[in-house]
Amino acid sequence: RDYDKKIRPLHIQAEEARVREFTVLSAFKGWTQEGLGELSEVTRDKRFSIGETVCKEGDDTFMGHFMMMIRKGTVEKWKKMPGGGEILLGLLEPGDTIDLRHVVKGEPIAYTGLCSSIVDVMFTSSHEILPPKDSQKKPVIDRATLDALLDREKVVPEGKELVDFARNQERWKQYREQYMSS
Repeated sequence: RDYDKKIRPLHIQAEEARVREFTVLSAFKGWTQEGLGELSEVTRDKRFSIGETVCKEGDDTFMGHFMMMIRKGTVEKWKKMPGGGEILLGLLEPGDTIDLRHVVKGEPIAYTGLCSSIVDVMFTSSHEILPPKDSQKKPVIDRATLDALLDREKVVPEGKELVDFARNQERWKQYREQYMSS
């Protein structure tokens, strides 16, 4: 009885809030309320603290089996450099997915994600996005939407491209320091 009176309304409010958040994301524009509701039903929320690791480069573990989309906050993308050290590739913000290529293509996680603020994410099991081929289950995200989400993600540089990216970052840093000291 208490569940129906106190807890169920909270679950309904949380799902309605998720549906509203999905509707403002360009990848989900044009989706029906029914489709968004189905996605919301299989999506859960998680909060990460400042400095907490959201994903770790090279991992193929628990977090990699979920599509994660940032609701609030900012995540720094860090990449290990060949020969040692790390470089900041950029920031992930609300609406960005966290290494969706890992979920869709089965590749190892491409970077380490560190929270630079309190971060709220929505996560959906990879089995809901890409059900096993022998299953009769329909995916909750259609291929066109999945492709749109993948297109939004920036490709993470590797090898020579990563070294060139780091050199360019260093040049910009020197230029900024010189400009600011003038």
